[in-house]
Amino acid sequence: LFQADMAAWEYGPVVPEVYRAYKEFGSDGISEMEPVSMNAFTAEEYALLLDVARYYGTYATGELVHQSHVEGGPWAQVREHPEDGEIIPKEAIRAYFSTLPPIASFQQDTLPQYETIVPARDENGIAVLPAEMAEDWDEVTD
Repeated sequence: LFQADMAAWEYGPVVPEVYRAYKEFGSDGISEMEPVSMNAFTAEEYALLLDVARYYGTYATGELVHQSHVEGGPWAQVREHPEDGEIIPKEAIRAYFSTLPPIASFQQDTLPQYETIVPARDENGIAVLPAEMAEDWDEVTD
């Protein structure tokens, strides 16, 4: 999905270019970001990004650190052999995540009674459900 290298820094995996762009914010929230065109991603890529953010966004920082430092994971493999450099091979990342259970998509775990749903999303990435689903959705959210 992206071409940048990830480095195995002391406290976890880092995309150095992203770190340099936003390090001035420290531990505060990032208040200024470069706009990203929604046309930069296919519908499938965008749905995947939302699913990943939705899944991993539920974890506290400490848990994310723990997950990124898991024994045998891509970060740990590189940190065990610093003489080979700090770049985490993309293939190691791909291989590791292919061993994990898949992340449930919005369509699969939230609305399982519908076979195929490709929700429209507003400018904030919020799903806009079809009108015919409104009654069912109200039952779920009440």
